[in-house]
Amino acid sequence: MAPRYRARSLLSVLCGLALLALAAGPRAAGGQSIPARWQPLGGPAGRISHLAGAADGRTLYAVSVTGVNRGEDQAQWRERGALARADALYLSRDGGQTWQPVTNDLPPGPIVALHVEPDGDTVYVALNAAGAGQVAHSGLWRSRDRGLHWEQIRLGRDDLLIRTIARSPNGPHLFLAAAEAGPEPRSYVYRLTDGDSAWRAFDAPPGRALAELVVHPTQPNTLYLAAVDGGILVSGDAGASWRLVSAGGEAAGPGRVAFAPDGGGAGLLARRQGGAGMARLTLERSADGGLTWQPLEGALSSGGVAEFLLLPGDGPSRRVIAATGYGLFDSQDSGALWSALGAGLPANSKIAGLLSHPARPDLLYAIADNRVAWTAAAPPLVWRSLDGGRRWQPAAQGLPDVPLTAWALDPTDPDRLVVASWDYVAVSEDGGLSWQTSRLESGNRQAIAIAAADPQTIYLGGRPALRSLDGGDTWRAIPVRGAGEAEQPADLTGLAVDPGDSRHVWASLAAGVYESRDGGETWQRHGLDGQPVRWLAVATREAQAEAVTYALYAGGADDGPWRWTPEAASWQPAQAGLPAGSTLTALAADPAVPGLLWAARDGGGVYRSEDGGATWAPAGAGVGDNLGQALTINHGEPESVFLGTAAAGVWVLSANTVLEEAARAAARAADGAAPPAHGAGVDARIEVLWPHDWAPVESAQRANIGLRLFMPRSLALPACGWRPQVSVWRALDMDPAEPLGQALQRTVDGQPFPYWELNDVDISRANDPGHKLYFLVRVEGVDTATSVWAHGADPRTYFPQQDVPSGIAAGQIAEVDARIQIVWPHDEAGNERTVTEAGLANVVVAFFKHGTRLSVPVGWQPEAIVLNGAWNQEVGKQLARTPVAQVRRAGAITYPVWEFNDVPVGRAMDPQNRLYLWATAEGALTYPTIWAHGADSRTFFPAQDEPILGCLP
Repeated sequence: MAPRYRARSLLSVLCGLALLALAAGPRAAGGQSIPARWQPLGGPAGRISHLAGAADGRTLYAVSVTGVNRGEDQAQWRERGALARADALYLSRDGGQTWQPVTNDLPPGPIVALHVEPDGDTVYVALNAAGAGQVAHSGLWRSRDRGLHWEQIRLGRDDLLIRTIARSPNGPHLFLAAAEAGPEPRSYVYRLTDGDSAWRAFDAPPGRALAELVVHPTQPNTLYLAAVDGGILVSGDAGASWRLVSAGGEAAGPGRVAFAPDGGGAGLLARRQGGAGMARLTLERSADGGLTWQPLEGALSSGGVAEFLLLPGDGPSRRVIAATGYGLFDSQDSGALWSALGAGLPANSKIAGLLSHPARPDLLYAIADNRVAWTAAAPPLVWRSLDGGRRWQPAAQGLPDVPLTAWALDPTDPDRLVVASWDYVAVSEDGGLSWQTSRLESGNRQAIAIAAADPQTIYLGGRPALRSLDGGDTWRAIPVRGAGEAEQPADLTGLAVDPGDSRHVWASLAAGVYESRDGGETWQRHGLDGQPVRWLAVATREAQAEAVTYALYAGGADDGPWRWTPEAASWQPAQAGLPAGSTLTALAADPAVPGLLWAARDGGGVYRSEDGGATWAPAGAGVGDNLGQALTINHGEPESVFLGTAAAGVWVLSANTVLEEAARAAARAADGAAPPAHGAGVDARIEVLWPHDWAPVESAQRANIGLRLFMPRSLALPACGWRPQVSVWRALDMDPAEPLGQALQRTVDGQPFPYWELNDVDISRANDPGHKLYFLVRVEGVDTATSVWAHGADPRTYFPQQDVPSGIAAGQIAEVDARIQIVWPHDEAGNERTVTEAGLANVVVAFFKHGTRLSVPVGWQPEAIVLNGAWNQEVGKQLARTPVAQVRRAGAITYPVWEFNDVPVGRAMDPQNRLYLWATAEGALTYPTIWAHGADSRTFFPAQDEPILGCLP
């Protein structure tokens, strides 16, 4: 148990708005008797990059992956900031039915390989954290206690990227497949044989970029090496020599194969086929040992499989679990039929677009955000829900595995979708169950518009723009250019069609809007000249006998939206109430409530307008910093809207109690979904101490401190709206730590999210190399496990003069100073050793009445005396609770001390590791000294932790 302080696409707009009825008049009278609130619906499931199982078939480990763009304000952004990735390890003890987070003590960085030993207790992971901070944590890590504690395993070189960790079945070898970093990397296989103390390295054949190592299921010395180009090499002597058995073909990457070692003959293969722009992921099954292969149907038909895990068992039908880009799936019959698996894994899917239709209120489509190329398998590009977003199924079978850039839903038919990428356009007439794909000349196709008056007329962005009059079977170029202009001057960024006239169309370029009344044959400028218009959307206002009136909206970067109506015949700003310089990521209008608009803003925040965009008001209470990337109307409930987020799946603003209960169930399944109850605990991690102007330690005067709170032993956040009192404490040298100040919580439009800052902290005492500063965190009313940040030119502790009491404290002692007197490193025989030689240490602690040199009396007995330790940037854990009480004399004064013997400190034998020690007395408010144990105890700007899931209400 850890030591705890007890302290008091806007692309979707281009199709969705074509059918919406919007009026500029006031909102209709009437309201909801039950207040609407934001409720996370959970799915679609997030990416699982790795999966491994123990010999018992029930102990499983999985890696969940997500990431967002973070700006300097730590809020989520779509187009600004830097990519922050999160990899979190989860454990299941029941064969994958339920999952719990293992720990967040691994250094931040991509987990690129995972292996569990047959006992289920020993776990290996490989990290690729190079470049994430000044201290590189890349390489092999091992835990012997199911992820509670980790140690780095050195291979003798730091420039290797480990691809695979695998053990020979019933054999003595543990293998690593690794490749050098660089433009022409060499590949290696490392082998550790049981009983050996050192790894042996073998060269793989040159010229083959390693992708994966597969161990034969029954022959312990036979290995298969899969190359990036699809080639396969085989070794029959446990990696010492190799021969090429397949040179590879047209596949764009290697296959992932699951063998059936019982001889049943069933096999599974996931592979990527086709060239750039039209590559497809296929999932196939063989029932005859690989002689013939048939594509799978159902949940896994969209591909995106990272790994197959074949579980132990007897008989020809075996249990297989697939780790995919959209969660875990389970098969009980060697891969023929599959079902979703894995309650407790974070529903951190990335949503780029949402589509809904008033004719089918429970039908909802989601477009996956595939803009970032992860090492994890990709999710299906299109999802479909038939129950208002509570359950989801892939709807992308047959679509090429390249990110979508535009999508649209037929205003007259909820089963007809059109999607596009740079290289193709695809049409589905059956709600995504099947697709007809047409190859196009590569182009930046950011917009699709389907004409409501004639759905066979489709306009598609690009340079030049394209038009189809036959529902997408054929396409013709219609360059967007004004009279006298030679060619379309830039990529088209937005399209909108008059709801009552399929030939009346608007297009936006990088510097203005164009209009055509003849289906794109001719164009004229339509205002906003020189404005960087990013999107267009049209909304029906009123259907009259002979015409349909409309409003046209345009948005730009840091500028918008703008509104144009035939009555005004000019563009008017529609921005009042939005923060200055807003870029909208999504817009939706409610056809049932005249004038009601919803908008999501880059950088966070959701807004509502009741007057057609003339004025806006915040509507994001409870959303935190979750970035809304898509909005669509919930036609099944008045004044309700769906929100697609960047790292927390799909949400709904609803007063529906059934949906609310579903949201609560999703919250219970996700760790960190609610603020911790009193005493439940949080992990506090100092993410950065930033000296102003990046001044060196010797001259820095002031610094800013940033920190995050996580639920215990996880990378999951507490609730979005939780507002605890968070204080930063500081210790100078061997003085007890004291409160430094209250950290301020970051907000988006006044709504809090779980990041705190304390700015302008005085760090000038560390200018003197003889002084060092230590910082830690406490949360009022909550048990807090904290990391420690050391700031100094040399923060090691050098056997300070031990504290001698001036007297004995009398009466009740509610607050104490816990002063570590000595840390004595030694070996197992009790011989004194240096830091880099000692595996154990004894620690002596004395307690004084706070702020005095008055020792606690002999016989003083708190609830417990605990020695806490935090390795590197990990949060602290209890290292020992059973010290030996001793009595010492200083002149005429007799006072107690407590000694913790044989504390494990072996990790500090590696100079890259450091251990921060402090003691606490349970039942008394403790002000501890901090002891740094390590050959070099400075903190070198580690990578910041990224939450595995956006905060939930």
